[in-house]
Amino acid sequence: IAFVIDYYKHHGKVRLDLRPFYPFIFFYVMMLIMMPFQEFVPTDIALNSWRANMMTNLVLPIVMWNVSRYDPKIIRYSRNCMIIVIIVIVIYGIFLLTLNGLNPYVYFMAQINNAELREAQFGEQMARLIIKISSVFTHPMIFGLFLGLAMVYLYSLKDKIKPLFVYLLMFFIVVCIFLCGIRTPIGAMFLTVFFYLLMLRRIKPMIYVAVIGFIGYIIIENIPELSATIDSIFIKDSRQTNVEGSSIDMRMEQLNGCFREIQDCLIFGKGYEWCGYYMSIHDLHPVLLAFESLIFVVLCNSGIVGLCVWVITFVWLFRGVYRMNKNVNVTLFVITLAVYYIAYSAITGEYGYMKYFIIFYTLLLMESKIFIGREH
Repeated sequence: IAFVIDYYKHHGKVRLDLRPFYPFIFFYVMMLIMMPFQEFVPTDIALNSWRANMMTNLVLPIVMWNVSRYDPKIIRYSRNCMIIVIIVIVIYGIFLLTLNGLNPYVYFMAQINNAELREAQFGEQMARLIIKISSVFTHPMIFGLFLGLAMVYLYSLKDKIKPLFVYLLMFFIVVCIFLCGIRTPIGAMFLTVFFYLLMLRRIKPMIYVAVIGFIGYIIIENIPELSATIDSIFIKDSRQTNVEGSSIDMRMEQLNGCFREIQDCLIFGKGYEWCGYYMSIHDLHPVLLAFESLIFVVLCNSGIVGLCVWVITFVWLFRGVYRMNKNVNVTLFVITLAVYYIAYSAITGEYGYMKYFIIFYTLLLMESKIFIGREH
């Protein structure tokens, strides 16, 4: 609200700049254009979901970016605010490890808003080998996504604030990633780190990461809870590990089920946010369950055309960032941020994750304005 008020207070000084958000505007315009060709979601529900998502995901980042163009202090304020947010979220997440799955904050917020509580949000989880931690979020999956995005963002700040502070906070983020009770952020984190080092052609650090990963694997194998969690990724029968989750074989079965689901609407899919609409009526899908992959979500919602729109959106995003500032470092951090977001979503699905990605993306671009100013 403060950003919006500040922008409208000074809107006469600057012209609204939408360039960083053209790819996302294109994305939502294409989703809107496709609606007449989709018939499995009522039009009013699809339009309302589209409006809500577009407003939630784009309004604040656009205002943040445009305010930062005429008031450089906003960049520092936004950075400090996000760092405080990260510290609070991480510390509270670590604190929850002592409560056996209880989450007082989420519990009281749910009570205030009359929201439904789930096991992963509040309640004893003694039946689980590893307790799921959601910190201040409504679900552990959102917590895991935030941790990875925050880690990339913090690393991009290592030359702007004290490196020791950055690395210390990143250490606690990694601790949360390993102890939050879900496997996805672990795999997405290692994939993102390898990608970043590969793009920089830093072979030695890649070897170090591989060695650390090997040592970590040995340690994990000696901790039954963590070992069972990792093994469940590859073992089809989760009962062998007593860990709930999806194995690789199960994912392939679900992919086949996804194509069977859209065999009559392969081009445009079943409708905007059809996956969420289906779950609101039937709870879980008999094959796809909770549509726990970005691939399943995109194909079911918008078909082959939607998949192409996603690809074009991110290719445009990367090219656009480089054209705006010609800074390879900024472009690399944006791509790295996207790698974590896409890798994470490809494993878990897309449950409102994009808004977090766009916020961190905007913060990275705002920081790049300082970097460019120093160069010139």
